[in-house]
Amino acid sequence: MSPLSNHPKVGIRPTIDARQGGVRESLKALQE
Repeated sequence: MSPLSNHPKVGIRPTIDARQGGVRESLKALQE
């Protein structure tokens, strides 16, 4: 697995996810 597997969204669009706080939600959705 790539080192970004822990936080793929962070490198894709941190501003959008950070604003809506979707970073944690996205990570949870990916881990489930």
